[in-house]
Amino acid sequence: MKVGVATPLYFAALEASTKPCRAIFSGNGSDELFGGYAKYTQEYQTEGDKVRETMFRDVARSHEVNLERDWKVCSDLGLELRLPFMYPRLVRFALSIPLSQKLPLEGKEPRKIILRHLAKRLGLPSNIAEKPKKAAQYSSGASKMIERFAKKRGKSIAGYLAERLGEIIK
Repeated sequence: MKVGVATPLYFAALEASTKPCRAIFSGNGSDELFGGYAKYTQEYQTEGDKVRETMFRDVARSHEVNLERDWKVCSDLGLELRLPFMYPRLVRFALSIPLSQKLPLEGKEPRKIILRHLAKRLGLPSNIAEKPKKAAQYSSGASKMIERFAKKRGKSIAGYLAERLGEIIK
């Protein structure tokens, strides 16, 4: 999973590193702060406000789950990783927003409601603001690519990645 998530960032950072760029911006943190994960919608619909604790925990752990990995990808290519959603004042503000403005009550609305409304207010076309959310590893095709490479070598994904790591370390 971590490799699949890091792959699209790696290729974007690789391209950026060929340009006169010093930094790359990432939307990391927006899912945790604004209800982007399906698990939040499901928990909100079954457990109500208890999901606030889950979201807070995920924000608190994001440095070890996502940010460290992405920082390494970018820094290895000589880039600074910038995380606008993780600025402390924005984090505090986002965590204080009522859940009803972030998560759908009945699962009919798309996730990240408040960000979609903001996008429309800022003038983004509806077809962009309302586009269904997909994880980067799936929308980019990175997960399928890794699966194909593993299958080509007759390995599981974990086996393939372990083999590749062994080749790199040698």
